[in-house]
Amino acid sequence: VQVTTLKDNTKLQIEMGNCQNVQAVHHPLEYNEFLKRDRMSGVMERIPLRDRLPKEKMEDDTTMVTADASTSILSSNERSMENGLSECHLKKKLLNIDFNCSTLMGAIREAERLNKPILCFDVDLSIPDHPSIPQNVFSHPLLVEAIESSFVSVVQGLEISSYTYTDREFRVRVLDKSGCEIIGLGGNQICLASLTAMLVSGLTTVQIEVPKYLSLLEAEENGKVRQLSDGTLQRTDRQTIFGMSDSKIGEIEFADLEGIIATKAGYVSKQKVVKVIYDSIKLSFCNLVRFALQRQISDIIYYHSNEQRIAARVEVERVKGDNDLIRHLGTIQVDINPKHSLGQTMLRYVPLTDLQALKANNLASRGVFNEATHLLSPRQGVILMKSLQNTKKSFIPSLVDAPITQVWKKKATGWT
Repeated sequence: VQVTTLKDNTKLQIEMGNCQNVQAVHHPLEYNEFLKRDRMSGVMERIPLRDRLPKEKMEDDTTMVTADASTSILSSNERSMENGLSECHLKKKLLNIDFNCSTLMGAIREAERLNKPILCFDVDLSIPDHPSIPQNVFSHPLLVEAIESSFVSVVQGLEISSYTYTDREFRVRVLDKSGCEIIGLGGNQICLASLTAMLVSGLTTVQIEVPKYLSLLEAEENGKVRQLSDGTLQRTDRQTIFGMSDSKIGEIEFADLEGIIATKAGYVSKQKVVKVIYDSIKLSFCNLVRFALQRQISDIIYYHSNEQRIAARVEVERVKGDNDLIRHLGTIQVDINPKHSLGQTMLRYVPLTDLQALKANNLASRGVFNEATHLLSPRQGVILMKSLQNTKKSFIPSLVDAPITQVWKKKATGWT
C-alpha cells in the first residue's frame, strides 16, 4: 500500500492481485466520494462515502478498496490532539453543542439510521482561539435544540495542507444523509438569522417537516436582519408606537398581522401604548397604520420622522378618522403585566422568544391553550410540565417578555 500526500487531497494507491489500481480520494470540504475503476473496461465509477466498506469483492471481477477510517478521516479528537486542542475544549468553544459523532463517516451512518440530515462544523483546529467562530450565536437555546434534535451533528477538523479556503474560516454545512452538501455558511456569513434560515432550508430540501418553534425563530431573526450579498448584515426591523385605551387588546390584535415579530406594552406619560416591532421587508409602515385604524385599535399614532407623520396622516384621512399624531421623543415605561392572556396560563413560567410569546398570547386569549403549547420546543415542553407539577407556583417568577437567552439556563436548571 502506497500513500501519497498531495497538496489538495490525499490519494491512496492500492494494488491487489491482478486488479488495476483503485484510487480513494477524500476531499474534506466537498462531499466525500471514492473512485472505482473497472478492471476490464477501465471505466471509473463514483462511489458515495456512505457505501464505503472496509474491503469488499464486487461483481464482474472488480474490487473496491477503501481506506480505513483511521487513515482517511481522522476523528476530531485525534486531530485536536495533533493541533493542541482537545475535543472537550472544542465543544466548549462551540458553546456545548452535544455533537453526535466525532467523524463524518460515523455521522453518515447515524444519519442513515435516524433518517436525519447532517450538520457539519468545519474548523481549523490549528487555531485554538479562532476569530471566525461566532460564539454568541450558539448561545440561543432553541438554535442549539434544533441542531441537537433535528440533525446529526459532527465537528470535522481541517488539516492545513488540505484546507482550500484562503482565510481558513469556520464553516457550517448541511449535508444530506449520504454526505452530499445541501447548503453551507462560512466566516462573516454566520449569524443567528442565517443559521436558522440554513437549518430550515436543509430540512425542507430533504423533505423533513420543520418544527414550529424553529419556523418561528427563523421568521423572528430574519425579520430583524438581512444578509447582503457581500456578507454584511443590514437591520430590517422597525418599530412604531400606538396609543390606545386597552393595551391588552392591542397586543392580541397585532398578533394577527403577518410581519410583526414582537409587541411590548407600556406607558408614555400616563397613556397606555403598545410598541410594535415589525419586519420592514414584509410589512410597510403604511400597512401597519392602516391595520391599526381598520381594527380600531389605536387612538394615537406616535411617529419618529416627518416621513412617518405624512404617511400616517394619509392613512388617517383615508378612513376619515380623528386619530392624533404625536412625535415620540421620550421613553416607554414597561407594563408590569404584559400579555395579560399569556400571563393567566402556565406558559408564563416558560422562557419564550418574542414571536412565540406574541402568538401564544393571541391563542390563549381565544381559549385554545393546547394550540399555544404546539408552539413550544420539546425542551420548552419539559419546562412547562415541571411547572405544572410544581406545588409552590407562587415562588416562581413570571417570565413573560423576559429575554429567553438570559433566563433559559437558570429556568432549566432549578426554578421548577
